[in-house]
Amino acid sequence: MKYIRLRTLFLIFKDVGLWLVWIPLSQILRYLPLNLLYKIGGSISWFFYLVAVNRRHIVVEELKMLFGERFSQERLRRIAKRSFKIYVKRQIENLVFGSLSDTGLNRIVSAEGFENLQQSVKKRKGVILLLAHFGSFLLPPAVLGFKGYRVHQVAGKPLIEKRRVIYRKIFESRKKQSDRMPFRFFQTDQYVGSIVRAVKNGDIVVIAFDGRTGSEMIPAPLLSRTAQFSPGPFKLAMKTGAFLLPTFIVRDGDDKHTMIFEKPMQLPMFENGEDTVRLNIVAFVKLFEEYLLKYPCHFGMTLFTSRNEAEHGLNPPLFLD
Repeated sequence: MKYIRLRTLFLIFKDVGLWLVWIPLSQILRYLPLNLLYKIGGSISWFFYLVAVNRRHIVVEELKMLFGERFSQERLRRIAKRSFKIYVKRQIENLVFGSLSDTGLNRIVSAEGFENLQQSVKKRKGVILLLAHFGSFLLPPAVLGFKGYRVHQVAGKPLIEKRRVIYRKIFESRKKQSDRMPFRFFQTDQYVGSIVRAVKNGDIVVIAFDGRTGSEMIPAPLLSRTAQFSPGPFKLAMKTGAFLLPTFIVRDGDDKHTMIFEKPMQLPMFENGEDTVRLNIVAFVKLFEEYLLKYPCHFGMTLFTSRNEAEHGLNPPLFLD
C-alpha cells in the first residue's frame, strides 16, 4: 500500500510538471529568441542526463546492441549524452512549434540536394518524402509548407487513449500549434484514400518509414540487429507511381539544421510483389545505416522511446531480436 501511495504521488507531481512545461511555459518560451532557448536546452539536457539514470543506461544499452563493436564504451556514452542534448532541443522546438515562421525557419534550416525535390515535384506524379525519427524530423514539412508546397504529414493514431489525462491536454495543446503550420496531418487509422488522392494530385506526402503503425511489418537487417518496418510507403509509391525521396535532417554544431534530399529511389519491380517491397525496404535501410553511422546521436532517444512504448504495449517493437 505504501508503494502504491508513493507511486500515485509521483505521478501527480509528474503530471503537474508536464502541465507546467507544455501549457503555460510554452506560451512564455515562444517570446524568447531560439538561440537563447537552445542554450537553455543545453543546460537542461546536462541535468537530464545526470538524473535520468535508468533512461541513460537504456540508451547506452540500445546503442550498444545496434552498433555492436563499432564504437567503444566511452564513445557510446558520449553518443548517449549528445542524444539527450538533441532530444531536449527538439522538445524545445516542439514547444514553440506553432510560433515558428518562414523567416525563423530559414535562419535555422538550410537544404542540400533541393534540386532532387524540385525535379520530382515538377513531374507532378506526387512525392513521398521518406523520413525517419531521426534528428528534428518535424521541421521538413513545416519548411516546405512555408515555401508554398502542398504538404501532408502522415502520422500514427495518437496514443493518448492509453495514457493519463495530462497527455490528452498536451496533445490538444500541440494540435493547436500544429494547426497553425502550413501543412496538414493524415492519420493512418483514417481513410487511406485521402493519402492516395494527395499523391495523385502531385502533392508531397511525408511518411516516417520507422513508424510503428501498420497491420504488417517486414523484417530487415539494420546494422547489428533485425528491425521491422511498415511496407506502406513503398506500396503507396508502387500503386501511384509517386517518387520516393529519402530525406534526412541533421543538426549541426551551431544548432542549425541541414535538410538533405537524396535522389529518388529507383524501385525495381519483381514478379513477386512481396519481394519488390522487401528488397526496396532493404535498399532504403542501407542508406539509413550510412546516416546512423555518421550521426548516431540523432537516433539515440528514438531507440529509448521505441523500447519504452513496446514494453508498455503502446506500439509494436522496432526490433525483433
